[in-house]
Amino acid sequence: LCDPAVLSLLQGLAAGQPGLVVVTTRLPVLDLNPFPHGLCPQLNLEKLSEHAGAKLLRSLLAPSDASPKQRKVVAKTSEAELRRASGEFGGHALTLRLLASYLAAAHGGDIQRRTEIGPLLGEDGEGAHAQRMLRQYEQWYTDQPQLDILHLLGLFDRPAAPGAITALRNEAIPGLTKRLHRMGTANWSKSLDGLRRAGLLNQESDGALDCHPLVREYFGKQLRNKYPGAWRAAHSTLFDYFSSVPQKHLPDTWEEADPLFQAVAHGCQAGRFQDAKELYKYRIVGWNDRGTPKYQNSFTLRRFGASNLYLSALFHFFDDPWTKTYAQLTLDERAFVLHEAGHYLFILGRLREAIVPMQMALELRVTLEHWWEAGTAARLLREVHLHLGELEKAKDYAEKGIQFADRTGKRFPMMGLRAAKAQVLFYMGLTHEAEACFVEAEAIEMKRRPQHPVLTYIWGFWYCELLLDRVEKLINQSLARLSPGQRRKSAAVLKDVQRRAKKTLALWKKQDSATRIPTPADLNLDSVLDRANADLTLGRALVLEARLSGGRDFGQAPQLLDQAVEGLRQTGQQHHLVGGLLVRARFRCLRRDFKGADADLQEATGIVERSEMVIHQIDVNLEYARLFRAQKCHLEASQYREKAINMIKKTGYNRRDGEL
Repeated sequence: LCDPAVLSLLQGLAAGQPGLVVVTTRLPVLDLNPFPHGLCPQLNLEKLSEHAGAKLLRSLLAPSDASPKQRKVVAKTSEAELRRASGEFGGHALTLRLLASYLAAAHGGDIQRRTEIGPLLGEDGEGAHAQRMLRQYEQWYTDQPQLDILHLLGLFDRPAAPGAITALRNEAIPGLTKRLHRMGTANWSKSLDGLRRAGLLNQESDGALDCHPLVREYFGKQLRNKYPGAWRAAHSTLFDYFSSVPQKHLPDTWEEADPLFQAVAHGCQAGRFQDAKELYKYRIVGWNDRGTPKYQNSFTLRRFGASNLYLSALFHFFDDPWTKTYAQLTLDERAFVLHEAGHYLFILGRLREAIVPMQMALELRVTLEHWWEAGTAARLLREVHLHLGELEKAKDYAEKGIQFADRTGKRFPMMGLRAAKAQVLFYMGLTHEAEACFVEAEAIEMKRRPQHPVLTYIWGFWYCELLLDRVEKLINQSLARLSPGQRRKSAAVLKDVQRRAKKTLALWKKQDSATRIPTPADLNLDSVLDRANADLTLGRALVLEARLSGGRDFGQAPQLLDQAVEGLRQTGQQHHLVGGLLVRARFRCLRRDFKGADADLQEATGIVERSEMVIHQIDVNLEYARLFRAQKCHLEASQYREKAINMIKKTGYNRRDGEL
């Protein structure tokens, strides 16, 4: 799903919020796969039965404006003949509509004249019979403006906006718009009406032109193959048009930004890859001349859950997604596009797919001696392999990243890559080495920003995870045997963790005030993620404080954890969402809300299985073991525990050793 608002709505409903939405689509909605099918059932609509197909044909062969003679012909047509015709054309609803409309217009509704329609020419799969009918219409409309209009629609992947159609008609493009360029309003309307009667053009109320996706696909392919020059020229015109639609250089709303995403697609189809890349980089992502994103102004960086939009735009730069970019791109442009694609594939949970483009981006950055970008690529590869359970590879990439960062001489990447290595060491169970690495990163941060002498944002979140894990293991293993000194030390750690999380929140609050960001809907992706992680950290710390004191008053923990999960869901970053769900499931289990805990674990399970997040599969197994043990289902608890143990042995994910 490309529209972040629709995606957020559907995922909220799939997660159990009340409401009903019916989605009709030719393609599976993969974004809903992680959710239980009971909450989002899928119904595959098969082809029409011969009886239903015959009924449809009879109604369309004699439309309301048909002559008495045509009505008589259709009335005399036997049910058996109509059923045979429906079967011959695969019972495909669009095909039967096109067949009936063609026979009604060309042969007076005589179903027996279907034999004059050409055979299948090697087409197979969905739409094969529709292509057979579309080929017939293509021949019928040869040298007529209707064919040019159908070719125009083949340039789009959605309804064609009136302004875009006007921009194309204003250009006399050989092989495409020469007839349309000089056509008057009356003839234009007459041609459109003819296409609507044939079932090739939908009725649109806002002036846009639209048709069935199979119609767009067929005539677009014919235009590209037969008139490649016209294809490129038309897309070039559309690139210029959509680039000019937003009045602002950096749009503020989705409605303003949407034309830019369309412009990227058309620019690449026109072969204007450099122009499309520049538009993507400087007007969609919002980079400045220093090579960093303008977080305060860029539309998409202030919106959450829009990763599919980025990826749909980046798709057009690839000859073979996601491994081979078009040759017209320079090495620097290839590195940029490959890195962006790998980044968003990872965010969407497509971990295996993310590896190759990220590796290629890293190699190009090293070749170009772009050490900052090379360090960023190494850090992302570290994270991909970390979640795949390949911890040694993750450690290797973290160490390479540190080397690249050090070559920049800049403290920011030097700090970030050391914190990234510390997280890997923490997951490997090397707690002391991890803490030493975090301390080293914090020392660099102290020099970089003396006014904020602690790790904050995502790096601070990683460090807080280590500190919270240490206290939680003490509580789980020997709460009754903790000495007063251990209790005081644990309480001090929890206070320190809360201080760190609140520091992150305070920094974002200060930035919000400086940039006058008015509502949560306008916050950038990093802001939403950091706030959610801070809420998760605070909620978890409050739970542990209550457990350490032997009480059951968790304060604001329930609200903070719910707020954190919702924020993580809005970011669209699957690995972070799983982490939030697991923390909340553990808390719900502690409060004996077994139904709520199970719902969180089911959602997490769907994500990790689809994404191959091996590390989180281990976490899910341990939480299920905890849940079943709390319900005194010892056999099931033991089974999940054994699964976790076996996976830990294979991966070296020794962070969880103390919980076994």
